[in-house]
Amino acid sequence: MTTDQGTKFSEISFPELQQIIQSNKMLVIDVREPHEVAEAHVIAKTFLNIPLKELESSFSKTPEEFKQLYKFDKPDKSDEIAFICRSGRQTKLALAEMLRMGYSRSSHFDGGTMRLLRDHPEIVVKKEEKSPVS
Repeated sequence: MTTDQGTKFSEISFPELQQIIQSNKMLVIDVREPHEVAEAHVIAKTFLNIPLKELESSFSKTPEEFKQLYKFDKPDKSDEIAFICRSGRQTKLALAEMLRMGYSRSSHFDGGTMRLLRDHPEIVVKKEEKSPVS
């Protein structure tokens, strides 16, 4: 992971994103709106959609509330979390919000699903397709 100069944001390379997806050990959070995610999203068992505008309230929930709502354990502030969006712009806002809330090990895939659809469509499910991951 590389750190964006001037900030504490880390950028995930494509090989790192592949490793994250294959290992199932890190949440991959898409911060777009649900209708945008329905168009195309990463294929990952640890994929979660939390729109940017809901990020603060979602991570303010108790671990029990988070798990009930999202079906995943709420990450600890020391856990790594990967963020993705359409192009990378919203993830930078998400990273700033997460850092403000004390989640210092968040990172993002710059270029988002647009870059993945262009360069690595094999790890993205599009609306007309059905995700092979349940």
